[in-house]
Amino acid sequence: MSARDVLMVVSSLALTFTGFYFGRRFLRLDNRLLGWEWVVLGFSAANMALAGLTQQPLFEAVSYYCDAFSRGVGFPVIAVLGFVELFRGRKFSWQFDVVAFAGGAVFAWAARTVWAESPALQQFYMVAGLTFNLCMVYFAVRLFAVRLVAHGVAIIVGLVALIGVSLLEGGFIAFPGEETNVLFNWLTVALLVWALVFAHYFFAYRAYEAATSGQRRLPGAV
Repeated sequence: MSARDVLMVVSSLALTFTGFYFGRRFLRLDNRLLGWEWVVLGFSAANMALAGLTQQPLFEAVSYYCDAFSRGVGFPVIAVLGFVELFRGRKFSWQFDVVAFAGGAVFAWAARTVWAESPALQQFYMVAGLTFNLCMVYFAVRLFAVRLVAHGVAIIVGLVALIGVSLLEGGFIAFPGEETNVLFNWLTVALLVWALVFAHYFFAYRAYEAATSGQRRLPGAV
């Protein structure tokens, strides 16, 4: 393996840790939507690492399937609703959660088969991603409102980094020598950015939950 490939695998493992570790911690907070979406993120990254290590197409296919799930439904819908649970102080029912993930699974299958060659798919991903971005802007505003300024600033900085990754992926911007650069290529940078930003979401979530615990509603399914 080249140094570039090794670094990509290491970056994948960083995102694997973020997904599985913080997914488990979200689940312990009884937020199934965020918990299982983070697990999907970790599973996708783990398969990407295995694909890089073994060069087996099966692992790559699984990673792409999970990526379609997260980009099409996981973050624009499931993760947004997970943060809605935080803001409202009430939980969606487990039946609702099952339907949301089942819908995401069906979408991911269609994205990897029926719509795989459609140029509109990438455009859909970019538009769908705006939903999550707007949710994070709103989250930052609520963090500022309860004087969690450092977390709010970090959310905004992370959002700018995520937008930068999207621009790199879409070819709107590029690193010099993108094709051969060991560190500054979009995939390695994207994996590291995702690992850091999605890890911080957990800490911002916990800080906001602690700061607003006296204002939150009693738990209940909706």
